[in-house]
Amino acid sequence: MDLSEDQASAVDALARRLGISRGELIHRAVRAYADAHPELPSDEAFGLRAPVGEDGVEYQQRLRAEWER
Repeated sequence: MDLSEDQASAVDALARRLGISRGELIHRAVRAYADAHPELPSDEAFGLRAPVGEDGVEYQQRLRAEWER
Protein backbone atom coordinates (compact mmCIF):
# COMPACT_ATOMS: atom_id res chain seq x y z
CA MET A 1 0.00 0.00 0.00
CA ASP A 2 1.39 3.36 -0.94
CA LEU A 3 0.58 6.46 1.09
CA SER A 4 1.92 9.92 0.52
CA GLU A 5 3.99 11.34 3.36
CA ASP A 6 1.06 13.57 4.35
CA GLN A 7 -1.34 10.62 4.38
CA ALA A 8 1.06 8.45 6.39
CA SER A 9 1.57 11.25 8.90
CA ALA A 10 -2.19 11.71 9.29
CA VAL A 11 -2.73 7.97 9.76
CA ASP A 12 0.09 7.75 12.30
CA ALA A 13 -1.20 10.78 14.22
CA LEU A 14 -4.71 9.34 14.43
CA ALA A 15 -3.38 5.93 15.46
CA ARG A 16 -1.34 7.54 18.25
CA ARG A 17 -4.37 9.54 19.38
CA LEU A 18 -6.46 6.36 19.53
CA GLY A 19 -3.63 4.35 21.14
CA ILE A 20 -3.55 1.70 18.40
CA SER A 21 -1.12 0.64 15.69
CA ARG A 22 -1.22 1.92 12.12
CA GLY A 23 -2.23 -1.58 11.01
CA GLU A 24 -5.10 -1.74 13.47
CA LEU A 25 -6.32 1.68 12.37
CA ILE A 26 -6.26 0.63 8.72
CA HIS A 27 -7.98 -2.65 9.57
CA ARG A 28 -10.76 -0.76 11.37
CA ALA A 29 -11.11 1.71 8.50
CA VAL A 30 -11.41 -1.05 5.91
CA ARG A 31 -13.94 -2.92 8.05
CA ALA A 32 -16.00 0.25 8.58
CA TYR A 33 -15.93 0.96 4.84
CA ALA A 34 -16.98 -2.60 4.00
CA ASP A 35 -19.77 -2.50 6.59
CA ALA A 36 -21.04 0.77 5.11
CA HIS A 37 -21.03 -0.69 1.58
CA PRO A 38 -22.91 -4.01 1.66
CA GLU A 39 -22.77 -4.22 -2.12
CA LEU A 40 -19.09 -5.20 -1.83
CA PRO A 41 -18.12 -8.89 -1.88
CA SER A 42 -18.84 -10.87 1.26
CA ASP A 43 -16.21 -11.82 3.83
CA GLU A 44 -15.57 -14.97 1.82
CA ALA A 45 -13.96 -12.83 -0.88
CA PHE A 46 -12.93 -9.79 1.14
CA GLY A 47 -9.35 -10.33 2.23
CA LEU A 48 -7.73 -13.43 3.54
CA ARG A 49 -7.67 -14.30 7.19
CA ALA A 50 -7.52 -17.47 9.18
CA PRO A 51 -10.68 -18.66 10.86
CA VAL A 52 -10.82 -17.93 14.60
CA GLY A 53 -8.61 -20.40 16.45
CA GLU A 54 -6.54 -21.42 13.41
CA ASP A 55 -2.91 -20.39 13.07
CA GLY A 56 -2.58 -17.82 10.27
CA VAL A 57 0.59 -19.31 8.76
CA GLU A 58 -0.86 -22.83 8.76
CA TYR A 59 -4.02 -21.49 7.14
CA GLN A 60 -2.03 -19.79 4.38
CA GLN A 61 0.04 -22.93 3.79
CA ARG A 62 -3.10 -25.07 3.60
CA LEU A 63 -4.69 -22.72 1.07
CA ARG A 64 -1.54 -22.38 -0.99
CA ALA A 65 -1.20 -26.15 -1.16
CA GLU A 66 -4.45 -26.10 -3.17
CA TRP A 67 -2.99 -23.83 -5.84
CA GLU A 68 -1.90 -25.38 -9.10
CA ARG A 69 1.72 -24.77 -9.96
